[in-house]
Amino acid sequence: MTLNEYPFAASYAPRPEKPIVALKPKAWSVFLSWKNLRGIIFIIPLFSIAWQYLTLQRTEYMFTTQRFRTITGLFNQEIDEVWLFRVTDLRILKPFLYRLFGIANLYIYSTDRNNKLVVIQAISLTDALKLHEILQQQVNIERHRNRPDIPGSWQ
Repeated sequence: MTLNEYPFAASYAPRPEKPIVALKPKAWSVFLSWKNLRGIIFIIPLFSIAWQYLTLQRTEYMFTTQRFRTITGLFNQEIDEVWLFRVTDLRILKPFLYRLFGIANLYIYSTDRNNKLVVIQAISLTDALKLHEILQQQVNIERHRNRPDIPGSWQ
């Protein structure tokens, strides 16, 4: 007996398929899996380190005889200025890991309203020491020049 000889054979014959719904899994759902959760533990610190690295790469410091300017920002750029006569203190800090690599942070304290503390991060120790001396001398010159009780100041 052939297929055509059976009753209702035509109803069992293959018909062309028509798509009803097409779906795709959400790629981010792999992070919700418990076995992949350990990946998040490593990915988040990597993003943090990358962000800090890029931020430091896009930071510039410019020192003049009267002020210093800090330019920071990865997407939005921020420019801050502090006049040298407003500087109250300078400090060099060398954390343990920085000492191993010969770098330091230079802290500049001022009476400026917006920038009471400016940190120049991760510069070489020799540059930090030189900059400390140069800034100290220039700050004293600017303080003397901007004193209101001395004739010839505020020119």
